[in-house]
Amino acid sequence: MKKHNKVLILTGNTGSGKTEFSIQYSLFLAKQKEKINLVDLDVINVYYRSRENREMLEKLGIKIWGSSNFDYNGIDLPAISYGFESLLTEKKENVIIDLAGSINGLKLLTALKDKSFTYDMWLICNIYREETDSEEKIIHLIKEYENFSGFKITGIINNSNLLEYSTEEDLITAEKIILNVSYKLNIPLIYTVLLQKNKNVQKKLKSENIFYIDELFNRKNWMK
Repeated sequence: MKKHNKVLILTGNTGSGKTEFSIQYSLFLAKQKEKINLVDLDVINVYYRSRENREMLEKLGIKIWGSSNFDYNGIDLPAISYGFESLLTEKKENVIIDLAGSINGLKLLTALKDKSFTYDMWLICNIYREETDSEEKIIHLIKEYENFSGFKITGIINNSNLLEYSTEEDLITAEKIILNVSYKLNIPLIYTVLLQKNKNVQKKLKSENIFYIDELFNRKNWMK
C-alpha cells in the first residue's frame, strides 16, 4: 500500500472514475482496519445521497460525510462543521475527500484553505475521455486545478479504461501517456487501476503498483 497523508483529496474530470475509485480505495483501507471518513464534496455526482448506497458503505465501517454535515447557503461555499474540521487537523483517522473536478467543485476547496492540515491530492485520470486524451491536456488540467484551488496535485491514478471494451493495447498505451506526464511534472504515478479480468496485462505494464477492482459499485454511472 502506498503511504499518504491522513487527508487524501481525490479529484478528476467527469468520466475519470473518481467516485468509483474513492469508494474502492475507502473499502481497501477499511479492510486494513483503518478508520475511514468518506467526504462528499462532489457537487455533480449524487452517489452518496442515495440512502441505499450510504447504508451499504456505513455497514462496511465507512462514515459518510455528506450535505447534512455542511451548512450550504444556496450555491455558496459550505461552512465546515466543527466535527469535520477536527478530523482534518487531529490526524487520527483517514479522511478521503471526493471532490468534483469542475470550477464549482474546486471552489469548495477554498473553504479548507485556512485550515492547518497536511494532505495528499491525487488526480484520477482516464485518457479515454476527451478532456484528458493527451499529455498536453492532462498537464493543462493539472496546472489549471492547482492554480484555481491553491492545492497541489501530489499523485496520479491511472484509471484509463473503456470499461469492458478495454483492450490490452488500450491499457498499455494509456500507461505510456500517464508515465510521460508523471516524468514531465515530477508527480508520481501512484496506482494503475485494473479490473480483475484484465489482470494478465500487468506483466506488460511498467507500473508495479496495480490497484485491482473486483466489482464496480457505481456501475451505471461510475465514469461520472
